[in-house]
Amino acid sequence: MRHTRLNPAGLLLASALLCGRPLSAQEPAEPPPMTPAEAEALQMSSQMTFVCNPQRHLAMPAESRSVIERANGPLQGSASYLRSAEGTFLVLEGYDDNQAGHCLVLAWFGGDLEAGRYPIRRLSMAAMEEEVETATPSFFTFSAVRAPTESHTMVAQGGSLELQSVAGGTVTGTFELQGFTISSQERVDDVALEGSFTALEREM
Repeated sequence: MRHTRLNPAGLLLASALLCGRPLSAQEPAEPPPMTPAEAEALQMSSQMTFVCNPQRHLAMPAESRSVIERANGPLQGSASYLRSAEGTFLVLEGYDDNQAGHCLVLAWFGGDLEAGRYPIRRLSMAAMEEEVETATPSFFTFSAVRAPTESHTMVAQGGSLELQSVAGGTVTGTFELQGFTISSQERVDDVALEGSFTALEREM
């Protein structure tokens, strides 16, 4: 598998994207205690909420699908493949008529995607800067559930993504994530997610 290094221009675009937007009003203002590195990962990853889109989800055809397996029940929805100058995003999401639901974003700031296995790293400015020099670029992620029965954000500490095919505007793959979830009242450690998707390319 050939990997494309993140160039400095791409790093600047990605940094502006992730650091230049205000946090969603739904994010906890004073979450339970976290280390500085964990707080940085939460803040930076939360900027990816702008690619979550209930209207796009409702318009996706049946061929676009995703499932996220977790301890408290699977989450099913659509999957989108979005490309822009800032980066490439795989968005797994599902919402009800009141826009309650879930959104998981897998973000890539390298070159064109190719089939293969990729690491998922905890997001930080240091990790993004290291991507400039590495021969094996990583994915970064955001994941949140916003529903009457649960509302939390996941901070990924690690994982991997297997892209099985990238062709004709369709990306298929599987993933696994480890980390913790956090809300305004509670932190839950040792959370694991895994899943699969068939993502169809759409405009940002």
